[in-house]
Amino acid sequence: MKYCEYCGTPLDEDALFCGNCGARLNPVQPVPIQADDSQTQNLTRSHIQQEGINRREQKNYKMVIIVLSAILLAAGIVIAILATGKKTKEKDRDIDKTEEVVQQQRVRLHGAVDTYPVYMKLTIEGNKVNGSYYYESQGPGKVLMLKGIYENSELELFEANEDGQQTGHFVGQLKKGIFIGDFYNAQGKSMHFRLEE
Repeated sequence: MKYCEYCGTPLDEDALFCGNCGARLNPVQPVPIQADDSQTQNLTRSHIQQEGINRREQKNYKMVIIVLSAILLAAGIVIAILATGKKTKEKDRDIDKTEEVVQQQRVRLHGAVDTYPVYMKLTIEGNKVNGSYYYESQGPGKVLMLKGIYENSELELFEANEDGQQTGHFVGQLKKGIFIGDFYNAQGKSMHFRLEE
């Protein structure tokens, strides 16, 4: 009689697979146990059964290790993708900030309206312009506010006093740090101006 080397089940001599655990049997079998030595036979069976259990536990342990490794690998890939996405978003934000800085231009000009020296500060954002200026004769304490539109080098600025009343406007071209054109006062009188950075 032969026995399954994995679970110890008695088998036919010509059996290739165990009917109990389904294990494939090796062609070489252990030496048959003497029928009269029941104690030795029981020890061998229990040893064979224990060995079969140990092999199944090893297979299960290997499967657990493989599954855990796959989970950890997948988690690592997900974390890497998320980190890459975050860096990309941060770069996009940095690019957006850079574009804002490029679109916002600060200009300081000085020169004269007719023969009157003036100092002007402008902030250009897209096509909107805000700023201020003062006449040298009146000093920086007498600032006039400016608002306007800038398109294709054409700049039009509306002047307002401290009460918010429009008192005149500039019309001209701002190119390469030079602002040239005509200033119109509240009475409609025009004066030529040239201001440079």
